Amino acid sequence: MTLACLDTSETGDLASCKLMGEYSEDPVNNFDYITASDRMSYSFNVYNDGDVLEIVSLGSSHGTHVSAIAAGYFPDEPDRNGVAPGAQIISLTIGDSRLETMETGTAIVRAMIKVMELRKKFNIDVINMSYGEHSNWSHAGRIGDIMNDVVDKHAVTWVASAGNHGPALGTIGAPPDISKTTIIGVGAYVSPDMMASEYSMLQKLPGNTYTWSSRGPTIDGGRGISVCAPGGAIASVPGYLLRGTQLMNGTSMSAPHVAGATGQLLTVLISGLKAKNIDTCPYMIKRAMENTALYNDKIDHFSQGHGLLQVLLILQVEKAFEYLTQYYTEQESYVKFIISCGIQGSSYQGKGIHIRNAIENKVIDCNVSVEPVFLNNEDVDLILLMQY
Repeated sequence: MTLACLDTSETGDLASCKLMGEYSEDPVNNFDYITASDRMSYSFNVYNDGDVLEIVSLGSSHGTHVSAIAAGYFPDEPDRNGVAPGAQIISLTIGDSRLETMETGTAIVRAMIKVMELRKKFNIDVINMSYGEHSNWSHAGRIGDIMNDVVDKHAVTWVASAGNHGPALGTIGAPPDISKTTIIGVGAYVSPDMMASEYSMLQKLPGNTYTWSSRGPTIDGGRGISVCAPGGAIASVPGYLLRGTQLMNGTSMSAPHVAGATGQLLTVLISGLKAKNIDTCPYMIKRAMENTALYNDKIDHFSQGHGLLQVLLILQVEKAFEYLTQYYTEQESYVKFIISCGIQGSSYQGKGIHIRNAIENKVIDCNVSVEPVFLNNEDVDLILLMQY
């Protein structure tokens, strides 16, 4: 084991500094604060047999807040708990402090490779990605391919924020608009109780999606939003802010509600499903959540998707369990279908027919193809092709 220390004394007195190994080897002991008063934590990663030392710290409070929503655990203060209290979290940094913590393609690829490496060792079931851009990633090349691999080959359920660029239609950000993936895109919802407790509104209005929550469809015709969830929370923030909690809002906050719910759903459901010898997969989990969400007829479907996730989970778990036990025998439960739509005479290829500049009364011919993709597709020996 390689050990290192950081000269926080600023005098070269290394004996007074904490000697630590890699954080991943001992998360309880292998971190320290630069000073006791500033509470800025740091840890180490070691590469190339000790030739390269990486000092890891926080670029912002965003990740801590998101993690607290998903899995914060306060045994003595249960009101502060997250959606799935105590769920274990593996944190992979994709934000670059030199770019004001914006993510890079290289960092995302490295993170996904790490997920695939650690999948079985740490039993990773759910990814929460409260990061994204409003650029069009519908054909993302290497990034899209590796995201597909994480879901399709390693059976990890992927939850991602939809973006904060609404209320215009077609404002879904990446990665929910990645083609061929089974990502659960999440919009941001605000309830009457949230209006009162978080924003001090004197009059409770009916629940709705936030005005700034991105709307579907995606630029190439996909739905974009799978479900919506609370998009604001008063949750924990890092110690260096010298405050216990902070109110933040955004689809960054709605995604961990769903990720935590997914984790808790998995925890509760898997034990019951295993007792019935039922296997689960990301396609089933996504369909179960979409088909048991609470749809609100007074909210446009481009912002809520299939509806509101029941964050209290009791009813959600019962409905989801009933759904999974009812449909697990169907072959389609273990298959996702890639829809490709092409307009004749055009180079357009998309997940749906999204004609942004339609000419009135003009007939447009479209070719639609449906491609089934099985979980662990390479292990499927026989695919029955049926033509109608």
